[in-house]
Amino acid sequence: MLLTKQNAYYLVFFLSGVVVGILSYHTTYIQIPAEVETKTVYKAPKPIEQNQQVVTVPMQERRVPSKQEDWSKVSCPLEPLDADQWNLYLHLTTISIRCTFKASFGGSFHKVYFYGEKWICLDRRLDMKPNNCTMLSFGIGADWTFDDEIDKLFGCKVYAFDPTIGKPNHNRSDNIMFFNLGIGAPRKNGRGTVDSYQNILKLLKLENSVIDYLKIDVEGAEYPFFEDVLNTTPNLLKNVKQIGMEIHLSGNAERAWKYVQKLDCLGFKIMSYNFNPVYAVPVYKGRQIQDLLEIVWIRNDNWR
Repeated sequence: MLLTKQNAYYLVFFLSGVVVGILSYHTTYIQIPAEVETKTVYKAPKPIEQNQQVVTVPMQERRVPSKQEDWSKVSCPLEPLDADQWNLYLHLTTISIRCTFKASFGGSFHKVYFYGEKWICLDRRLDMKPNNCTMLSFGIGADWTFDDEIDKLFGCKVYAFDPTIGKPNHNRSDNIMFFNLGIGAPRKNGRGTVDSYQNILKLLKLENSVIDYLKIDVEGAEYPFFEDVLNTTPNLLKNVKQIGMEIHLSGNAERAWKYVQKLDCLGFKIMSYNFNPVYAVPVYKGRQIQDLLEIVWIRNDNWR
């Protein structure tokens, strides 16, 4: 195969993904020493005795709307949440779309585990071009590793947001622009530290631009984002290729189940899931589960 410049980029990303993937595997599933603080975030309840209601339109059989349709008018039949939340966990830990060429970016070692990496599908059908790609990164904290690595290796324009770190708007590099702003419900009278996805796209003049990767790691504020976008402006997601999100399920199971079903209904399928290695990962009904998950959804469309 001819090693073009673009193929060389993909080869670098693939090899880095393999290395980080091996490290992540060996650090996530080892037994963590007692001196490292761990916490079980999910306690499995007793199994339910009666079968749950059976829906007539299973998620895997739903018709995915096209880009030409008005997504605000798409009807999404929703299944009820199981009493033990099993269908939610089963859905989030089931890969529903294949990615043959994925890699992780960012992250760092913390004692005995690797933490903070974000997975991206680099299959050619997603057409993420080096030096011609756009990413929105909500939630930075003290960890710039993902954004810096995307800038260095892929040359993407990265718009980073976090209102909690006390930093003013600034350019971190030629490609990384930081905004002292978070994502959530629309601001009132232009005031507040968070704003809607729609208003943020307008601020960036990206309303009609393709977003190669939408990263959301905002410590529970993903639910105001879900509520705003999926209920009022779902058409904005037509231009999003991938969504990488840390999703918090504890105390949010009903909302989470509703919104992940709506994403599925709009054609976003789960490419990857990972558990947070800081916390214990108990087994329930023969499957590892956790209330803190890193999920990547892909919109399986023709992006080329």
